[in-house]
Amino acid sequence: MVCIISPSKTMDTENESRIKKTTIPEYLDKAAHLTSILEKYERSDLSTLMKLSDKLASQTFDQYKELIKNNCKGNAPAIYSYTGEVYTGLKAIDFNPEDLIYAKDHLRILSGLYGILRPTDGILPYRLEMATKIQPNENQKSLYQYWSKDITSTLNQLIKKNKCNYLANLASDEYMKVVNIKELAKPVVHFEFYEIKNGEKKFISFNAKRARGIMAAFIIKNQIQNPHDLKLFCEEGYYFDPAESTELNLTYILPENKNRF
Repeated sequence: MVCIISPSKTMDTENESRIKKTTIPEYLDKAAHLTSILEKYERSDLSTLMKLSDKLASQTFDQYKELIKNNCKGNAPAIYSYTGEVYTGLKAIDFNPEDLIYAKDHLRILSGLYGILRPTDGILPYRLEMATKIQPNENQKSLYQYWSKDITSTLNQLIKKNKCNYLANLASDEYMKVVNIKELAKPVVHFEFYEIKNGEKKFISFNAKRARGIMAAFIIKNQIQNPHDLKLFCEEGYYFDPAESTELNLTYILPENKNRF
């Protein structure tokens, strides 16, 4: 089962890594093209475009200067560079060598700048959400148009190479929209994570992100291939809810006495 996750806005490329040699992102030239556009923006322009504080806009401005200088090539493995809630749940630093090998072949990170990344791809710090309103070229007026064909094609190649029958979507809606589901060779499995608060079922975005990372780790560590086996997921107290699920839309609940995020 091929698994996709979103990046996070927060990054730390100085994190501990268990990957000795990084790989080169597949679409480095296209990433460099985007940096050539954004590198021309002033700090104030970046602040307006990305809705950033002055401090973050200045940091982002400096990041693009560094990206241009290095042609987007970095030495920090993508899987250890993002620090958001998905990656807190993924906890890749605990992966053993077999887990890392499986992740390299079955896990992909969607990215507004790099398009799609292997866990081992070397990257630099950046800020560019997929929904950012820039026009990459005359024919493609959004990052979704810029990346959709390439990302969908790469996922299809990966599915075929690994003889997988499903794609596990653990990405956010913002990033999943870049994938052309109609063009995918295999069905997509979707996930919903809820928790019980004061006796009511609620969706808590912050915690759901972490749960996506926990599920991605579960898939990798157990080398899951069939959605049926995902019903066994019970990490952190979650349980599968058959009443709210279908074959390709799986729902998990965190009981009230397990709320500890």
